[in-house]
Amino acid sequence: MCGICGVYDLSGHGRSGLSAVRAMCDAIKHRGPDGDGFYAPSDHPSLAMGMRRLSIIDVAGSDQPLYNEDRSIAMVFNGEIYNYKELRRTLMQQEHTFRTQGDGETIIHLYEQYGLDLFAQLRGMYAFALWDAKNERLVLAVDHIGMKPLYLSERDGILRFASETKAFFADPSMPREINLETLDAYMSFGYMIGAETLFAGVRRLPPGHALIAEKGSTRLHEFWTFGSDHIGGIGTRDYVTEESLIDDARKLITESVQLHLRSDVPLGLFLSGGVDSASVLALMSRALSADDQAEGPRQNFHRRLCHEFAR
Repeated sequence: MCGICGVYDLSGHGRSGLSAVRAMCDAIKHRGPDGDGFYAPSDHPSLAMGMRRLSIIDVAGSDQPLYNEDRSIAMVFNGEIYNYKELRRTLMQQEHTFRTQGDGETIIHLYEQYGLDLFAQLRGMYAFALWDAKNERLVLAVDHIGMKPLYLSERDGILRFASETKAFFADPSMPREINLETLDAYMSFGYMIGAETLFAGVRRLPPGHALIAEKGSTRLHEFWTFGSDHIGGIGTRDYVTEESLIDDARKLITESVQLHLRSDVPLGLFLSGGVDSASVLALMSRALSADDQAEGPRQNFHRRLCHEFAR
């Protein structure tokens, strides 16, 4: 799962506070029991970032923060990039050098290569905070449909961000106020609607958006909207038959399941008995059966899966 957090003083007066970020990380320790990491550049004391890690891919080699070749870009990351192997091959052909075998580092090199156009290349669920030291730019982003959350607070010239709202209140300088305008919605539905939260001054970064903080201000950058084409998507066509849509959907779901099987730790599946999860189970079983060289967690998962399904 992992979790990230940080503080950025937009005024440049050096009010970030690494101790506050450490406390914020402790508040979301349950998201990442395998370790932590922090970034607080001495040449830019207005920024501090931290993360808690749950190790899934490149367990031993992808401790965070992650960096580019000259360490002018640093990033903390929560999520998984499913097409990272394909991206990695392309980026290496473009003469990028990787230090890890993990998926997160591809984001940094995509940013080097494409800037804020990097999102069109990503297939995955993610929330990340990327610091571009050369341009003094902080990029906070969540995936296309917001599977990985990132909450924001801007007060008195200080930008805070975290994977969970509880992290904000580990910082003693953060005001604790209820957002009365949203309380009725929460009491009615049991969950929040849109970007607002129960806490005054705390909002959620919308899906398909990045928040860009530079030159003392912030702006929202929308990189995707529902209904627009995305890498791996069906897209717009002049003539589409029902049969071709079914065939395309089957191919896309099969490919997606195969990409999700990339893991260095044991895999699992929540099976409800519905058509959707049963379809995923069938495709997982087919993919693992076809891999005669499957070893370790994948092979063990396949045996357990078949045994449970047979019961």
